[in-house]
Amino acid sequence: ISLGVNASYLASWAGSISWTHNFGPDAPLDDRDFASINISYAF
Repeated sequence: ISLGVNASYLASWAGSISWTHNFGPDAPLDDRDFASINISYAF
């Protein structure tokens, strides 16, 4: 499952936050869940 949100501000700034959850065994070495944050500026 993946969830994410994108946003922009004044047509120059953009950002996103996303989270991914992979179903599977609860073993720590097999855990592949992750979150990401992205911020960008265009000029």
